[in-house]
Amino acid sequence: MIISSQLTRLSLAGLTLGLSLAASASTAPAQTSADIRRTSFGVPHIRAADERGLGYGIGYAYAQDNLCLLANEITTVNGERSRYFGPDQFTVEERENLVSDVFFTWLNTPQAVAGFWQAQTPEVRELVEGYVAGYNRSLSERRTQGLPPQCQGDWVRDITTMDLVKLTRRLLVEGGVGQFAEALAGATPPKAQASNAPAAFQVAATRMQRFALDRGSNAVAIGSERSFNGRGMLLANPHFPWVGGMRFYQMHLTIPGKLDVMGAALPGLPLINIGFNQHLAWTHTVDSSRHFTLYRLQLDPKDSTRYLLDGQSLPMDKQTVTVNIRQADGQVQAIPHVVYSSKFGPVVQWPGKLDWDHQYAFSLRDANLDNDRVLQQWYAMNRAENLEDFQASVHKIQGIPWVNTLAADDQGQTL
Repeated sequence: MIISSQLTRLSLAGLTLGLSLAASASTAPAQTSADIRRTSFGVPHIRAADERGLGYGIGYAYAQDNLCLLANEITTVNGERSRYFGPDQFTVEERENLVSDVFFTWLNTPQAVAGFWQAQTPEVRELVEGYVAGYNRSLSERRTQGLPPQCQGDWVRDITTMDLVKLTRRLLVEGGVGQFAEALAGATPPKAQASNAPAAFQVAATRMQRFALDRGSNAVAIGSERSFNGRGMLLANPHFPWVGGMRFYQMHLTIPGKLDVMGAALPGLPLINIGFNQHLAWTHTVDSSRHFTLYRLQLDPKDSTRYLLDGQSLPMDKQTVTVNIRQADGQVQAIPHVVYSSKFGPVVQWPGKLDWDHQYAFSLRDANLDNDRVLQQWYAMNRAENLEDFQASVHKIQGIPWVNTLAADDQGQTL
């Protein structure tokens, strides 16, 4: 029930937003608009004529409520925390800034980000481009009013479509190589000195052990034979954190005649992750399977940066990533860091567990590293008209990253 009818109408007509869209993004049309109505508890109900307008409203509303949160996450996924906050400070996840920056600079290369964007459907692109425009307009208005104290600094800036791609890629690997950031950043040949202290790995181990527990969630799908009204029922009880880049945001999205869905979304995503429409409801729980494979590499006795595969000695790839680090005097210095990889993926080194010595090294392959279908997957789920459509989209697109899925529809069917 809508308790109050506070209405905001946003329009791009005649406005200069100072957008910072990537070159690959199309130019915003002359007219983009959205209506935002909020309940007395602040939940936005966003209506627009098309995907661009809907994304525009989502980005605007999200920035109204979570400007500092998203700005902070954008800084993180761009590998810029050491530049603005110093290398020795920590992220919300208790990860050292320098380690975080090395990891995300490796993960979000220009080639990987551009490839993800090129793989998106026109509808998804419109949603993302609209989101960027809406966020940037809200930021411009907040600058005029005065930014909150926790959002002061050059790190708060207009965002681009590529920023949201980087944020999406961060979410994709959360259940895989994202748990090995310290091991990736600290992997060095045996002659070199590892850069990470054991304490960092103790925190990482605790984080990994608690990943499924903290975010495991509960869910119950009830079919017609067990429900009081003969229709499907669904209980969704996500266990995601209340702070940081994995905090859900509730909203209701409508494109008349095409989309009418309500639920919750993760930061920077212009669609619903867990929710319901007129015909069905669905939810997720973090699954217990591993979405990565560890490979033990037998090393060439003559060179510990080469490994043996099918009787051949192959060199590890060496990717130099550069992290800008703020020094004590305020100056910024570019520091290079080499990330080693085999054909299977990055080399990871975890003292006492995955040691890189003269005989063996370990390489990790993440099943979601090349998943460019995740946004298309959830948009198809948002629009499904029955459980058959819903399930067919999952089988066809195969974009769900690391969760179980439960669903129930108005015909009493469950999945």
